[in-house]
Amino acid sequence: MLCQSSYRSQETRTFIVLAMALIVGGIQSGNVKADLVYTYTYTGNNFAIIDDSADVGGSYDTSMSVSGWFILQAALAPNLSNQAFLPDSWSFHDGRNTLVSGMSYSSNSFTVSTDNAGQITFWRLDLTTNLNDNRIQFIQSFNSPDLGVFADLGAIAPAGGNADSGRINNSPGSWAITAVPEPGFMTVMILAAGGAVGWRRSRQHRGTQLIAVRAVFSFKN
Repeated sequence: MLCQSSYRSQETRTFIVLAMALIVGGIQSGNVKADLVYTYTYTGNNFAIIDDSADVGGSYDTSMSVSGWFILQAALAPNLSNQAFLPDSWSFHDGRNTLVSGMSYSSNSFTVSTDNAGQITFWRLDLTTNLNDNRIQFIQSFNSPDLGVFADLGAIAPAGGNADSGRINNSPGSWAITAVPEPGFMTVMILAAGGAVGWRRSRQHRGTQLIAVRAVFSFKN
């Protein structure tokens, strides 16, 4: 009995693997379309210049930097030149605060240039928002030859006071791109796998019932 159960378990796993392989094969061949979302991740270099104001509690330090990501439903096109856009969602951090899409911004601008492969080469990122305690938070990243500005900046400025800031000049960070199926497609994949398990178990259950009926019939005869 144990051997039969183990065999069926192995058979079910094999069936699921084959079903998923068919789905993946369909994606690769173009018969099944997986909509992708593109995540662009920025990693800045550590701040080299720190301004510590007595008007703001806490301080930046040289272990902090600007980093973050934004998501697009379509990849950035090749050979863009100072293209302004607004991502579907984003999150950027300067070591002290995180600014995310959905917050109220007095300024939120994204401008990029790309090479012939769609990789980001130059950019201007400017996020400014009012914090809950009447302070203004800035996160900026510039690698912009047309403006002559090459700097990452994180800053907190109180109303009517001097700002805390961390920045690094002439040392731009780097971008990485990842493309993954959108969440809806992954849900379909999971449901497909679950359906495969259910279908296989249903077949096994019907087979067990049929064996039981045959056994009863044989006993009666």
